[in-house]
Amino acid sequence: MRFTVLLLTVAIATAGCRGGADPSGSVSDSVAIRQLYSDLPDAVERADVDGYLRLLDDSVTLLLPGAASMHGVAVVRTTLTGMFGAARYHAELEPPQQLEVAGSWAFVQYRGRFTTIPRAGDSSVARNRYLDILKRQPDRSWRLFLHSIQPDGAPSP
Repeated sequence: MRFTVLLLTVAIATAGCRGGADPSGSVSDSVAIRQLYSDLPDAVERADVDGYLRLLDDSVTLLLPGAASMHGVAVVRTTLTGMFGAARYHAELEPPQQLEVAGSWAFVQYRGRFTTIPRAGDSSVARNRYLDILKRQPDRSWRLFLHSIQPDGAPSP
């Protein structure tokens, strides 16, 4: 039910959007949000669990292909600790295709490549499409509230 409500919220919020910045957002919002998307792959490549978690709202939901959804930073911490112990990762995110700010919420759609380099074995590359909902924090910063990943083609070695 929570996911349905979130998708409905995205649909309503973006129904009238024509791309570009939303008039209710500011240049500083756009800069802060783009910085978050610069910090995200950096934290992944450094295997920096705490750095990654600083980018998430406390009640974050991650929707990953082929996996159960994850709710809350404690669950994400446990998952990332295991992931970063088993492999290294390289993430390349394209600039957002769409970034809309609607009050205390922002909606970001983008694509990227995610390379998994296991401690033993061959690496693999996944091309993904992302749809994120960000929530403005009391200090006016932005954090990921919902991070949704969909495959964008077959993984390649």
